[in-house]
Amino acid sequence: MQNASYIAVSRQAALMRQMDVVANNIANAGTPGFKGEHVLFAEYLQRGPGGSDVSYVHDLATVRDDRPGEFRATGSDLDLAIQGDGYFVAETPAGDRYTRNGHLQLDADRRVVTSHGYPILMEGGQPLVVPQGAADMSITPDGIVSADDQELGRLNLVRFENEGALKKTMSGLYTTDEEPLPAVEARVLQGMTESSNVQPILEMTRMMEVHRAFQSVQNMLNGEHERMTRAIRELPRTEPS
Repeated sequence: MQNASYIAVSRQAALMRQMDVVANNIANAGTPGFKGEHVLFAEYLQRGPGGSDVSYVHDLATVRDDRPGEFRATGSDLDLAIQGDGYFVAETPAGDRYTRNGHLQLDADRRVVTSHGYPILMEGGQPLVVPQGAADMSITPDGIVSADDQELGRLNLVRFENEGALKKTMSGLYTTDEEPLPAVEARVLQGMTESSNVQPILEMTRMMEVHRAFQSVQNMLNGEHERMTRAIRELPRTEPS
């Protein structure tokens, strides 16, 4: 029965990881451009003491749901959404990072930056800077930026052959070793943001399911602990025949 306890503990460890992912999804249900995640489980076989294989639970990977979220109108010139496959490029101290969160703002130097202060880059690699005193900024669907009818350049929109290779870093940004490609088919929607694709009701349901599964395993472990404790107490009383 010792193997069963090890298997149960491996199941609990996987459930704890799943709970962390579900909780993070719920926490970011209101974050523009956020993509929900789920845990991919796999069977892990190990040779047991008796020579037979013992099957453990292994959380193999965290998989991102790349389906687009709902587009919502905000009316702000600095709110941008990407329709189609594509990412904005943000300049960070660690290098270029990628995001679909287009809830942008101006910093003290009038650069257009993410909510965490990282400049959004144009084609050519320079930050998007709005001229002092400009009263109106417009962005066409193909990413051309103008301020008071003065063209400033084009947003650098990129895509990747394998989006699954994108790794989440701090501040909702992504990094990858893959070479970015021009997102020529992507379209920019000004005055809109892409909502998170997380469905809070479904995630709350998953959270309750994970909690019930964890509690079920814990009850089994408690029962096994009581059985072994009782056996330890009573076995010494058994008289040899």
